[in-house]
Amino acid sequence: MARHGFIKIHRRMFDNPIVMKDAEYLAIWVYLLGEAKWKPEVAYFNGKKIMLQPGQFTIGRKQIADKLRVTESKCQRVLKCYETEHLIEQQTCNRNRLISIVKWNEYQLDEQLAEQPVNNQRTTSEQPVNTPEEYKNIRNKEIESIYGEFGNVKLSDSEYEKLVERFPMDYQDKIENLSVYLKKTGKKYKSHYATILSWDRKDQRDKKKSDPKGRLDWIDDLIKEERANDI
Repeated sequence: MARHGFIKIHRRMFDNPIVMKDAEYLAIWVYLLGEAKWKPEVAYFNGKKIMLQPGQFTIGRKQIADKLRVTESKCQRVLKCYETEHLIEQQTCNRNRLISIVKWNEYQLDEQLAEQPVNNQRTTSEQPVNTPEEYKNIRNKEIESIYGEFGNVKLSDSEYEKLVERFPMDYQDKIENLSVYLKKTGKKYKSHYATILSWDRKDQRDKKKSDPKGRLDWIDDLIKEERANDI
């Protein structure tokens, strides 16, 4: 799951009896805020391509439980409670669930833009604060985000969307495989996106090699690729 930048925690959160019910309730709430998208992003939910909006994300109950080391049943109870109290909205399917933070824009976006005129009065020794228009422009630029179990796979927004388009059923597996490989070997690649595509091409070649009927096709593909690299 992509992670970028920061989230804001309002002090009123500590007065919320639901969020502060116990340490696990608090941990799950903060985790949900951290997983929420900060800009529109393509995803697949219940077998369909959707466009996630700021404050939305897809996730599995098991993923939350494993990450925070709480039971899946406790996760289910907490999420249901948050839904009942109108802190989140959620839709579920067989593989995961779509979660929407109800007041995301109120606390994460609108307030940030509203505070900018005040921040602009800070000393010139500090980094200049972006105006709302500049803020929109920054959000439209190619920003590299972190993916994978170990947070070590770097992909730009467009690269991530291309992977989703090209491998709708297993793009997450391909990202996780690279994440585990990088963690175990410590290897570095100039482009993680190109590495994933290269690994997929190798997988396809290996499948053709194992199939006698497809062996000639595999050789032809390899020759074409080598010729293309020589150009």
